[in-house]
This record gives sequence, C-alpha cells and structure tokens, in this order.
Amino acid sequence: MTTRLNSGNKATRPCCRWRRSLFSGLFATLLLVQASAGGERQDAHQIASSGIKMQNGVLQVTVQRDARGPRLTGQREGAQVTAELVLCSRDGARLPSRVETSRIDESTEAMDINAEGAEARLLMHRGKPFVEVRPGKGAVALELRTGARYAVLPDFFADDVVFDPGRTTAASQLVQAENFLFLMLDGQDTILMCTWAGSLDRDKPAASGTRVAAGEQPDVSPEPGVELIFSGRNPDRKVWARIEFQGGPIYVALLEHKGLWHDEKLSSLPAYQATALEWQRPFEARWRADFIVAEGKVTTDWKTRNQSFPVLGPKDFQGAVVFDDEKKIRVWMESLGYVNYPCFFWERETRICTYVDKEWRDRLEARKVRAEQLPNIYERVLIYPMERAPDTPAAVFTPADIMRDTLGIGPCEYVLGREKIRPDDSPLFGLELGVCSTIDKVIIPTIDKYKGKTLDDEAKTTINKALQHILSFMQAVNRRVRDYKAFGKDMTAFCKEEASRNPKLKPLAGKIMAHLDILNAEKAVTDEGKVMKYDRGTLAYWEKVIPELITLLKAGDTKRLPEVFVLKEGLAEAQDRLIGRQRRCVKALRQEAMLQDSDDPAVRKFAGEILKRCNDVLHNRHPKEGV
Repeated sequence: MTTRLNSGNKATRPCCRWRRSLFSGLFATLLLVQASAGGERQDAHQIASSGIKMQNGVLQVTVQRDARGPRLTGQREGAQVTAELVLCSRDGARLPSRVETSRIDESTEAMDINAEGAEARLLMHRGKPFVEVRPGKGAVALELRTGARYAVLPDFFADDVVFDPGRTTAASQLVQAENFLFLMLDGQDTILMCTWAGSLDRDKPAASGTRVAAGEQPDVSPEPGVELIFSGRNPDRKVWARIEFQGGPIYVALLEHKGLWHDEKLSSLPAYQATALEWQRPFEARWRADFIVAEGKVTTDWKTRNQSFPVLGPKDFQGAVVFDDEKKIRVWMESLGYVNYPCFFWERETRICTYVDKEWRDRLEARKVRAEQLPNIYERVLIYPMERAPDTPAAVFTPADIMRDTLGIGPCEYVLGREKIRPDDSPLFGLELGVCSTIDKVIIPTIDKYKGKTLDDEAKTTINKALQHILSFMQAVNRRVRDYKAFGKDMTAFCKEEASRNPKLKPLAGKIMAHLDILNAEKAVTDEGKVMKYDRGTLAYWEKVIPELITLLKAGDTKRLPEVFVLKEGLAEAQDRLIGRQRRCVKALRQEAMLQDSDDPAVRKFAGEILKRCNDVLHNRHPKEGV
C-alpha cells in the first residue's frame, strides 16, 4: 500500500512511495559522531536564540529554536534564508530534537541531527556551495521547504522539463526525476539545485566476483521518489520539493549571483523575429534556454512541450549567416534546415527569435504568408547558465560544477551528453564534415583545380579519401537510423505487452504509442508529411558504386565522379532528415514519461523503464541528428 508523508508533524495525508526498505545496513546503523574539539552538542530546548551554525565561507546552515529543520543561507551580502531542510520519517516531517556539530578535518564540518528519531548527517566542505545530507536511522526523505517560481528537471541530451505552479491546481505532483532538480527562486538571483546518484550509481558495473543467482533480481535501489508540492494562488503560486533518500546522500547546492536566471514572457512577441530582451547575462558561461510551449499548441516538427537550446555567443557564430542590419543569425540545424536561431547573445544583448516549423518557414520564403502571420506558439522562456566557459569568473559556480563535485567527473560527462563515437563511426574527415560538405569543399574544388589536366597522386589521394569518407559517413548515419528503428519496434512491443498486463498503464502507453507511430513509419516521411524518396539509390547501391569509382580514380578515370553529386538531394539528405525526425520523436516520448504524474508504483516503474531505454538510444548521438 502506498502511503504519503504529511508536511506537518503528524502523518495525516498520503505521499509518495515510502513503502520500500530504503537503507542498506550501513546507513540503517549510522550513529551520531561525538563532538570533537570545537564542536557543540545541544538538545532542541537548549538551543540559543542565535541557533547552532555551521558555515564554510559560501553557505551557512543554522538550526534555530523551534525550527522545522536546518536553514540554508548564502553568505553573500544581504542573503536571505533560501530553504529549510526538513527530515522526514515514515510518520512525516520531524522537528530537530538534538543537534551536534563537529569538525571532520581541516576542510569539512559536520552537523548530526536527530529529528524525533529521524537521523541524518550534514557535511559542508570549505568553499563548496553545497551541503551533503547523508541519511541515518529512520530518515526516509528530505523536504526542501522554499518558495520557488519554477521547478526544472534538466535533461542535457534532450529537452528540459519545466513545471510552472501557475499551470496546475493540484496540491502536489510526483515527477520522474533521475539525478537532478532545480528550484528557481523568486528574484531570479538564486537556483537551489539538488543532485543524487540515482541510476548513475545503479548502472555501475558489479564488483568483480559479484554473482546473481539465476532468476534472482539484482539488489539495486530504485529511483528516488520526487514530489513537487504546490502552494498559494495565482499569480503567486510557488513550489517546493520532497525527495526520497533511497539509502544514499542528497546534495543541496545554492547557486547565487545577481541575474543568475531569467524568466521572460514570449506570447506577445512577434514570431521568428529577433527581439532584444532587457535582461543581460551577468557573466560569461555556456547558457541554456528553455522555451515553454503554450497550452494546446504544438509544432509539426518538434512535438515536445518544452524545447531547450544552447544560447549561442559571438564566438559560436562561425558558420552562421549573420544579418547585421536585423541583428539576427541564421544557422543550419540538422534535419530542420536553415533557421533563424532562437536564442543568442549579440554583444551584450540577449536576443530571442521564437522558432516556427519548416512548413511555415517554407510558406514565408515562398511569400505565401507575411512575417506578421507566422504563429508564436510559446508562452515563456527560462534562461540559466549550465557550464563554465573559458572566461567564466572563478568565483562563479555553475550546475556542471556541482555535478562534477557531487557525482564525479565520469557520471557528469555522461549526463551532459558528451559524444560517444562508436569505433566503427570514425570517418576520415571527422563527423562535423558531412556528405554535402565533403562534395562541396573537397571533391568539387579538387576537380575544378585540375580541369583539363591529369590528376596527380596528391589529387587522387584527396578524392579517394573523400569518397571513402562519404561512404563511411552514410554508413554511420544508417546505423543510427537502424538503432532508432530497432528502438521503436522494441518499445512498441514493450508498451503493448505491459499495457495488456496492467490497464493502469494504458493512458501513458497511449501517449508513448502516438509518438512511436511516427517513429515506426515504414517510409521516410518528412515533418511536413511528404515522402522522402530514396530515388538516388539505396545504401547497398552506394556501397557497390563508390568502390567502383575509387578503382577508376586510381586508373586516372574521373568521368563517373559526378555521380556522387546526386547524394546531396538523394540518400544522404533523406537519411539526415530521417535521423533528425527520429531523435525528436524519442525526445518527445521521453518527455511524456517524465511528465506523468501517477503515484501508482507500477506506472512509475513503467515510466522509469521508458526513460532508461530512451537514454540508451539518445546518448549515442550522431551530429546529423541535430539538437
């Protein structure tokens, strides 16, 4: 039976999944360490009016008399209490009954808390903007009592999921968080960031010698339950969070800077026209923009409810078409064609150009519609820093810094979606040079240079390498196309089977299947509904023809070389368009799984498996798949 924690001191209302055995023996038997020299131990009734404090130069944690839990505050001038860290037992939120501080070493302070039987240790490391909360005996969850304007589940190789309290009348919602949660606090100067190992810890290979008996399930921790709690009335609705421990620590970080994040209403802006915002970035970094689609609206070629883009800076404009008069840039987005890029920095300005799908862009270019007739489907945009740039100030912390410090460099690089190039996907010129570019920048210039002349060995070598690269590149893209097709087939079978076993899964399975129907289309259907024909030869055809061209080239015969030029509008283009559409389909169905709000264990397990399968196929991204 599922029970819920109440937000007060008694178990009066249900909450999420405190039904499992949550702690390993190590955490279940955790004892409070006796205070070392310089530490102090006080029962709650003995706490002075000033409270018990622990600080590290960046953060301060204070337990005050009659407080619900330790209060987290930044140490910058004028910093306010950001959140209360409230321990929960199976019976609900508990008040601190005993607090003890101690020094672990020269750089680490500890605070041991007994909250009416729920125990935890808080660790702070000198100069680090986070608190590590380790669960002890009786501690089931951690509440982060604050008043956030938005909750964000960041997704670094797909699209973020943004929860706006103003969009729901529900009191709470369970969310399918994996490793991270951002709470965007009022004032737009602070982000409260939570991290935990989750599946990153679970996916580690078993230790050498570990065996699992046949038919036995491995002993792994499920994903922590994360519940968002909504309060207040519009337009002042707020959100805070409750996170299960699942036997491991939760890291709570405080990112602070004037203008650290920005929220801009977009509904009144003209579509597809670059508009400067009043907000300017407060420091250099790699920034990210989350565009929130208005209720009931959608594009034909990007069906996610939130769309995430890196904010391009002037140093990223290489290869873009820059329109100085209109202060906009046009870039090639794989499988979407040339578009006015949605978000970029123009010197100190932040400029937004809301996306419109290719069908509308084609009508605009054909002068069938006027610019003012283009639809703006977006409600808002959130902008925040994600990673450091070479010129990011040393005193500034970004979410990527917190990930590396709390989860480790390896898991962080995985989560950030670093390219994982398969050994058989290593084209000769690099993945950034596609088929069209190889033809236009290598083969054609070389042929033109030797027009009317005999190719020398250097020219033959260059063209030979280019032909091999083209074939290798198309094979690499084709492997990813097959990866997505296999994913679609397997996911369809999985959804049908699970839904037939449990009717409670049918609503979510139905939403997933709608995206799978597009993914599993037999023909390479474009986003505009047209069939992209493979009328310039199949991959098998080119696997036969290109070696023939190479053989002729070695003999000095270049008459058939122009045959490869048709690839620009044939197989290569079709594959590129298809692979981009496939990726967006998977991202859309992944977002459906993340947005499910059922507290039924079977539904959450089903959604978790969908997320895992989506992650597996999305993470091996080929550059031609686009964003």
